[in-house]
Amino acid sequence: MDKIERRSERTNTLEYKGPERRKYVRLDYPFFIRVRKDGEGSNKENQHVITFKELEDNDISIAKNMSIGGICFTTSKDYPPETQVFVEIFSPTRKVPFHILAKVAWRKKRILGHALGYTHDTGVEFLKIDAEGEFQDLLEQLVKARLEKVLL
Repeated sequence: MDKIERRSERTNTLEYKGPERRKYVRLDYPFFIRVRKDGEGSNKENQHVITFKELEDNDISIAKNMSIGGICFTTSKDYPPETQVFVEIFSPTRKVPFHILAKVAWRKKRILGHALGYTHDTGVEFLKIDAEGEFQDLLEQLVKARLEKVLL
């Protein structure tokens, strides 16, 4: 077996200790995101404005980690793998969010407790990014800032 799993004393969960399989560097940066299933309604005239009706129809979350290839977030909604979703990533460097077509790659159910129910950690793979060059630049700047912090 090429991976080693051990139980973490702190979280009492199994940790993967095998070779890195990710294609891209992950950034732990808390971007606000909005997710909706492909085909669900949205405020077409002003996509960066969130109405109360859209709060019911959309999933508002904070990114756990992100790369140029995808994003991981926690949600109360259950998106099955292979489901196409629209993701909007709100960046402090832009007036409007990045609009991204994505596909659910995986999900993991997290039990919060009997009274609270559960959530899902969900990973999506980006299929199409509206301002891809600008998005790549933003992520490269964040990677550079993280490296400078580590090196200094």
